[in-house]
Amino acid sequence: MRALYQTSAWAITGGGPFMYTVGFSGLGGQNVTAEASLSKFVGAWGDPRHAKATVWHASYSGGPLSGMSQNWGIDGSPIRYLPNLNYMTFALEVQRAYAWMTCKIYVH
Repeated sequence: MRALYQTSAWAITGGGPFMYTVGFSGLGGQNVTAEASLSKFVGAWGDPRHAKATVWHASYSGGPLSGMSQNWGIDGSPIRYLPNLNYMTFALEVQRAYAWMTCKIYVH
């Protein structure tokens, strides 16, 4: 692997569920592995309560997927291999909770 891009996001809500997203652009058709993880979850009040972190969306700029876009939704996989990636989005969904999401992109 040649590079690692990393960021994080936090969210809190007393109702919900609410979704927050973090996008990465300018990846220039590189092959990457993307990983979303919950670094902290506090479901302190009420039911139902949850937090979910995922690789939510990707668009491609080369190869057989050129011009395509995919959206896996909030229940998608938290780790994905994404070839020829142009743009991607991580998502954090919280309901009656506080959560911290860590996002990582590994360039192959």
